[in-house]
Amino acid sequence: RVVTLAADHRALIWNASSGILLTIVELWGSEPPREVRVLPGGDRILTGISGGFVDNTAVWNATTGSLIERFATEGKPRVFALSPCGEKLVTLSISPASDLLVWDIATGTLERSLAAAVRAPTAITTSEGARTVAVSTAAGDVRVFRGDELSWSTVESRGVVDVAILPRRDRLLVATDEAVSIFDTNSGARLAELDTQGGGIERIAVGQRFVAACGSPASWGARSRSIVWDGRTGKRLITVVGPEVASETEEWPCVVAVGPSGALSDWSLA
Repeated sequence: RVVTLAADHRALIWNASSGILLTIVELWGSEPPREVRVLPGGDRILTGISGGFVDNTAVWNATTGSLIERFATEGKPRVFALSPCGEKLVTLSISPASDLLVWDIATGTLERSLAAAVRAPTAITTSEGARTVAVSTAAGDVRVFRGDELSWSTVESRGVVDVAILPRRDRLLVATDEAVSIFDTNSGARLAELDTQGGGIERIAVGQRFVAACGSPASWGARSRSIVWDGRTGKRLITVVGPEVASETEEWPCVVAVGPSGALSDWSLA
């Protein structure tokens, strides 16, 4: 299935093979969701909103469009993440306090709360079972929690745009707009940097075999780029060059995803 979000508070669910519209989910809330995830099995979707109100963080039946579970926390969630198998949800609220909240997707229950003490969060990532959670900020802070405690933290020289935990490995990827660094999740030691060919990075994605990143053009006449590395060796494998920005007003935000089979999916969306 493929899910698209509309500005009129609807989620449209499509058959990925035929392109047929299967279901329209009528969402509610003060603002339309800006993020959506298809949960394992394909029969449920999770919607959320970055920078908006928590009443849009919910699980819906992908066949009937009915609401299954709403995650009713206090405050305004800024970022959220799913564990790799989709059984845990982690949200980070900024008001009234910057707390990391870990939820069980199946029951909708809150399992634990962590005082993250961060401002202007940019991304969050979690391992299987939400045993390890990492959060980044625009100021360059990266904080890693293991269980209920802060394990370690670091401050990058530039703002961090994205973070991701490599599946089944104790490695954390930290992306700034200039570099992608690999850290040991347990010790916090910086192990290596991936070759970005000097380009800016906006988003990173990880799979069982590959790591991918994308960056939008920084100026008129430039091109968007996506890079794929071997997740085990860090070797750069391919670089995908996108279309040239044709005007000063044109924008090409970048979205990148690595499929569970290892195939790369990449879109530059106008």
